[in-house]
Amino acid sequence: MAKPNLHFASLSTTAKSTLKQLKLSEAATFIRGSSLSKDDVREVADVSNGVPCVLYGHLYTTYGEIAYSSKYVTDTEIDEKVTSKAGDVLMPTSDVTPRGLATATCVMFDNAIVGGDINILRPQPGIDGRYLSLAINSQKQKLYPLIVGSTIRHLHASDLKGLSYFFPSIEEQQKIAEFFTALDEKLSIVSNVCLSFERLYKSTISDLLAQRIRFKSNNQTYYPEWNHCRLGDIFKVCMCKRVFKDETSAEGDVPFYKIGTLGKEPDSFISKELFEQYVEKYSYPKKGDTLISCSGTVGKCVVFDGKASYYQDSNIIWLEPINTDYSYDKRFLTLVLENYNWGDLSASTIKRIYSSDILEKLFVEPCIDEQRAIADFAFDLKEKIAICNKKLEALKQLKKAFMQRMFV
Repeated sequence: MAKPNLHFASLSTTAKSTLKQLKLSEAATFIRGSSLSKDDVREVADVSNGVPCVLYGHLYTTYGEIAYSSKYVTDTEIDEKVTSKAGDVLMPTSDVTPRGLATATCVMFDNAIVGGDINILRPQPGIDGRYLSLAINSQKQKLYPLIVGSTIRHLHASDLKGLSYFFPSIEEQQKIAEFFTALDEKLSIVSNVCLSFERLYKSTISDLLAQRIRFKSNNQTYYPEWNHCRLGDIFKVCMCKRVFKDETSAEGDVPFYKIGTLGKEPDSFISKELFEQYVEKYSYPKKGDTLISCSGTVGKCVVFDGKASYYQDSNIIWLEPINTDYSYDKRFLTLVLENYNWGDLSASTIKRIYSSDILEKLFVEPCIDEQRAIADFAFDLKEKIAICNKKLEALKQLKKAFMQRMFV
């Protein structure tokens, strides 16, 4: 087993410590949580003096935080051994999905009852629980071979106990834990900012399209009333020429997008010759047109960036004005298409948007100046969200890099 190649003496003033390798059975005492029935657990509004509890689902939280206070247990006679102590590490025992498998969570609160589908790892003296959870989560590949079962999968404590990890001195463990705690706090803050931006965007765009919020012109008067019509009164449905499977390849000159890869990385390509031939003879989107997925994730919208690419006929479509002289803002149309509700499609096994479904949609059309004002506002907010998400992703990659260098 390779030793970690990053020492946190570089992040502190402590001298480089000597690493020791311990099995989990040596680093922590294993305690199985208490079997709780549905009758044992109450919502916070139902109890006046219950004891908070941590259940299996509470381990699926962002950046190691556990929201346990919304559930309470009314039976206070439960053994204190199955209540949390600050520094305990909790791990799921059953239904171990990849998401659950990644979660070894150090709790920083006392006296919460822990459910029976959770293992409590109580650190021995000289072991920091936060460091222990980091070590386990950084090497998830060790856990995969230990999973047993098919329908309900299990991760048994007896198997976990044999896994080994490296531990520096308790002082350095604490400094490492503090570093990653600070990084997780930063991640949580940025994540919440991103979520706030996205909620603001959704609610504001909804209000704008419903005319609950209106823009004013330069002379501080409202723009003219909006025109009510159907999309089919103004637009027609367009799609690319059909491309057959034997005309595609795993590698090639021009990406060919299907419903599963729209907005993602392509897995099919067509030749440059076929692309140029079809673009010249048949319908092809213009830069800024909104590509719409009509099957699979129905209603998914991707703005065409103008780069050479081709799209699956009938499953991916776009709209063009019937009258070529019609003036409209493509970005505004994108907002409208993104905010349609497709829940009224027929409840067949495979949902699909047909041309008639789109063309019958109500289109409440402002004048071109108000279209541009709404689009300017919306796409400026979209850009802020993209910048925030980019920062969040950079922080995630930074944490991943530190985890890999520290524990692998």
